[in-house]
Amino acid sequence: MLAHTLSQPQINSSIHKKQIWTYSDYYKLDDDKRYEVIEGELWMSPSPLYIHQKIQSKLGFILQNYVNEKSIGEILFSPLDVVLSKTNVLQPDIIYISNDNRKIIQRRGLFGAPDMVVEIISPSTTRRDLQVKKTIYEKFNINEFWVAYPDEKILENYIIKNMRYELFSSVITTGIIKSQALNDELEIGNIWE
Repeated sequence: MLAHTLSQPQINSSIHKKQIWTYSDYYKLDDDKRYEVIEGELWMSPSPLYIHQKIQSKLGFILQNYVNEKSIGEILFSPLDVVLSKTNVLQPDIIYISNDNRKIIQRRGLFGAPDMVVEIISPSTTRRDLQVKKTIYEKFNINEFWVAYPDEKILENYIIKNMRYELFSSVITTGIIKSQALNDELEIGNIWE
């Protein structure tokens, strides 16, 4: 399997040709590019768009303030490795780890399932975020999966039930979103502009 992105199907570099990629293979890469290992395949991620970073910053600020005020855990941002298995190393845009789950925090990244992940949809990562990564998050029983759609100005929160995500709460532009992981409702202001 070759390293690939949705917009660039292959990287024509012999260093990236392998059958199955593992965390230790990935960790040895030294080319300053952003990668994820998904089911043993190496995926390269292009730099995020400006609007992606702006939404990540604003939503992250809301989540971080809430989590810090309540002293219930930690909010972290990509790029940070979330190592779910030898062949699944992902970098969600925003990550929440509760105090009860702090054991997954290690020097090189997070080793285990965080309590909540957030993906901000970009044109180059739509299929990967909504299909491929969502399936991995379900497989590893990540309790809550938030998806931000910049073009539609929609924020959705999915919770895991019977190893599948079900829509739990959503916000169009601004409003209240419910979170089981945070055990509360959060006011989401205009994170889109």
